[in-house]
Amino acid sequence: QDEEGVCVKVICLTDADCAEDEKCDTRRGLCIPKNLCDPGDPAACSEAGDVCLYVDGRPSCAPPPASTACTLSPSPGYVLAGDTLQIEGVGQDDNGKLVPQARFAFTTSAGTIDADGVLTAPAAAGDVTVTGTTTGGTCTTTVKVFAAPTAGALRVIVIDQTTRAPLAAVKVAAKVAGVDVDGVSAADGSVELIAGTAATAVSIFPDNNQWHTVLNPPDDLIIYTAPTPAANAEVDGIKGQFD
Repeated sequence: QDEEGVCVKVICLTDADCAEDEKCDTRRGLCIPKNLCDPGDPAACSEAGDVCLYVDGRPSCAPPPASTACTLSPSPGYVLAGDTLQIEGVGQDDNGKLVPQARFAFTTSAGTIDADGVLTAPAAAGDVTVTGTTTGGTCTTTVKVFAAPTAGALRVIVIDQTTRAPLAAVKVAAKVAGVDVDGVSAADGSVELIAGTAATAVSIFPDNNQWHTVLNPPDDLIIYTAPTPAANAEVDGIKGQFD
């Protein structure tokens, strides 16, 4: 009997009790297809190279479909020297459709990157090229590494969240020990404010993006800001005539 008092007939105790193409689900005592799997379990498939995919509507262990193209994100990416950044890969087939569970091998032109795509940026500033290779496809992304800021300075880097481009000529203001300090971002989106002590708040005021304020910010931070919606002068309504 189960916990509800219902009698349950145990069909199997081990795989040997099932047909050749079945395995025993010992939790339920039932024989199930050998390649049946749980899509939410990364270790659901024991055969090397197999992943859990839906085949004919049923989650089954099978080799992943081949990708003919791929994309890495973020593109471009931004990271502070010595910090880490997660790189994600997406595979596509000939029709541009996403390939489920595409597996990638990553390499980087500088710094280090692990098997999960976590990039550790080098200490030197500059552009780093990350390459991802999957079955039938190779793709790259560029990561901009910012060197450490000037000692005693508060650095803010402003990036457009949609285009991933740095925003220049953005006013940046901070409150430091009760005193207001401000500056304007350069072509690479960065500005250094001589603080001398920890800031209690920093704000950015881009012309065509959303304004942001960060309380108790670190001495070095990247702020991503979304564009402001375009103004719409049209008004919804119905025009008609009553009889």
